[in-house]
Amino acid sequence: SLFYEHEDFYADINTLMSAKNGGIAVARGWSVTKLDPQNRKAFLDDGKEISYRKCLIATGAKPKNLPVFEEASDEIKEKVMLYRNIYDFEELEDIMHDGAKSIAIIGGGFLGSELACALARRGKPYGLTVYQIFREDGNMGKVLPEYLSKWTTQKVKKENVQVINKVEVSNVEMKDGKVLLKLTNDHQVEADHVIVAVGVEPNTQLANTSGLEVDPEVGGF
Repeated sequence: SLFYEHEDFYADINTLMSAKNGGIAVARGWSVTKLDPQNRKAFLDDGKEISYRKCLIATGAKPKNLPVFEEASDEIKEKVMLYRNIYDFEELEDIMHDGAKSIAIIGGGFLGSELACALARRGKPYGLTVYQIFREDGNMGKVLPEYLSKWTTQKVKKENVQVINKVEVSNVEMKDGKVLLKLTNDHQVEADHVIVAVGVEPNTQLANTSGLEVDPEVGGF
């Protein structure tokens, strides 16, 4: 389900400051280009300024890719997708209905594991083979204790997912119209399509232009 408020719920942005009981206003059509934390000001892309008492930066994140795919040929990139929004879901539906027989999912976290199980279940009538490839010992190994990660991996395998753990993709090439994934254990996997689900990286552009301290590893600010 989606949480939705009618437009009448929101205050007019031009009268918000004078509203007797305050309220919430949504400023559409602008973007914040820079913050001045010392003077508590936000600068908009048309030159306007907004003064604030407190500011919450919630600029979201974008899905990570892997260098081995970023540096691949255009032919390979056409068969590799990042999964983030409704359009990715629709594309994945089309891929299944267009006769794909194998999909490789790179990543063992929540998204990768959920996708693997859902695709294996949904693609069973089509004879779809789903591979899940990740470097951890077990599914969601970064966030779950070892015993629970192992238990989760067994559950994923029972959904007919071909789990390939403790490996990374070292190289990729095209072979007979399929993506050939070469793994660090010297094994190979052929797939019609590849989904990269290896986490996200925060959008730090606003933090950078505002001179905020940004963590060089995880992108927090």
